[in-house]
Amino acid sequence: MDQEMAMTLAIGMLENEGLKYNLRPDKKEAVVHWVNSSTFVSTEVGTVSNKVFVTFTTPLVTDFRLTDKNRLKAYEWVNEKNSRFRSCRFSLVPETPKVGAKSSNAHVRMEYELLADNLHQAEFSHVLNWIGLTAEKLDGEFIADFGGKTHKESVEARQKAPKPFAGTVAESVET
Repeated sequence: MDQEMAMTLAIGMLENEGLKYNLRPDKKEAVVHWVNSSTFVSTEVGTVSNKVFVTFTTPLVTDFRLTDKNRLKAYEWVNEKNSRFRSCRFSLVPETPKVGAKSSNAHVRMEYELLADNLHQAEFSHVLNWIGLTAEKLDGEFIADFGGKTHKESVEARQKAPKPFAGTVAESVET
């Protein structure tokens, strides 16, 4: 099965679930919105096996400050979740810090992959609902300990941000 066929299969399964989703114009990713998070459904080819996988990626928390003081505890939180939920991956992804900065923004996401060959509706539905519900629970836990925003809050903040005028360069100011 190639990636295009796998994505067509995944879209059909989303429709069978009756879930509302947004499809990117290139049809390579569908986004299911939950209460505070979103799950991005896409396909990729495995690096070793050359098999096609359906990938579920859910950002748990965005825009939290990763500092020298909280870095170790944040990675411990992620590692504990990886130990507890062995079937998916949790990742803490720092943004590239500004030169000389003592902190950077970061986000936490969870990912789950299913082999596209012989993918069944029940398996797809279980993973999609499990990752969405788990994200809804864990985002609040992480934010209580480390700060940051839910995916929904981050998207809403970007939508409300003023747009720079055409022909100007928007400058970034660290707060």
